[in-house]
Amino acid sequence: MTRAYESKELQKEAGITPRQMDLWYRRGWLQPIDRKGAGSGVPHAWPEETVKKAVLMGRLLRAGFIVRRAEEIASDYMKFNVTDGYQIVRLETGMALELAFTASGVKLP
Repeated sequence: MTRAYESKELQKEAGITPRQMDLWYRRGWLQPIDRKGAGSGVPHAWPEETVKKAVLMGRLLRAGFIVRRAEEIASDYMKFNVTDGYQIVRLETGMALELAFTASGVKLP
């Protein structure tokens, strides 16, 4: 069983604000463990996979990607359960992003 994270932990790990987390949740980009009582201001528990996605999205935002594209890239990454190695994410024709993975998370080269 994976660890459940509190909202403040997710925000800290991803380097995002409560407002960003709430927006991403409302858009369906982040999925809590329990959706009952869904809405802004309601505490949630977050699965490790969601935290990993939020971390990657936050790093991509800080690297200059717009939030929608950061979510698309992070969603593509989450389709693969890579613990070590590299993954190439195609951004558009002739442009790709290389993601390096370690057992502890995602590293952008």
